[in-house]
Amino acid sequence: MIKGLIFDLRGVIVFNNNEQQIKDFAKELNIDLEKVRKMEEDNEKKMIIGKLSVKELCSAIRGTFKIDKDSDELVLIWDKNYEKNTIINKELLIKIREIKQKYSVGLISEIFDTTARIHQKQGIYQNFKPVVLSCRSGTNKFEEKMFKKAINDIGFKPSECLYIDDDEKHLATAKEMKMNIIKFKDNQQLFKELKKLKIIK
Repeated sequence: MIKGLIFDLRGVIVFNNNEQQIKDFAKELNIDLEKVRKMEEDNEKKMIIGKLSVKELCSAIRGTFKIDKDSDELVLIWDKNYEKNTIINKELLIKIREIKQKYSVGLISEIFDTTARIHQKQGIYQNFKPVVLSCRSGTNKFEEKMFKKAINDIGFKPSECLYIDDDEKHLATAKEMKMNIIKFKDNQQLFKELKKLKIIK
């Protein structure tokens, strides 16, 4: 019997066009797109687990390209372009508020530090408890540790939890832990799956 649902953030609750975000960032600063993209890719794993901040990345970009702006200004530009290229799945959030009337609903996410703060300010996290973020917990979704924390915090057995993600690799980790899983494609498909499980009407 399912007692708790745990949602992934990116690709389910929010949709970010990272490619366009990096393009817009590079264009605004008039710097080489491919070099910036490589710098982000090379540092992504460290940023996800909080070992490197967006400000530290921006400081490295500033030094590499001799940019006449300080690191704080670059972070503001980075964050602005993230928000510009990100859509919130408002329809799903409305449905989650309904689900919360009967079920515990948590969230896990692989996320950079400033991105985490953006979504906190937007009020997204208030829809979930627990909220397990990689940059704050020092883990990622390839590690069972991140799922174990979410399961422990939500207070149910893995078999009593339903995990929803758009990424097959992360779903595989959850499945290995005996969690129930749904691969997210779009809202219509998800709502259909949740109706089958009698979680929504």
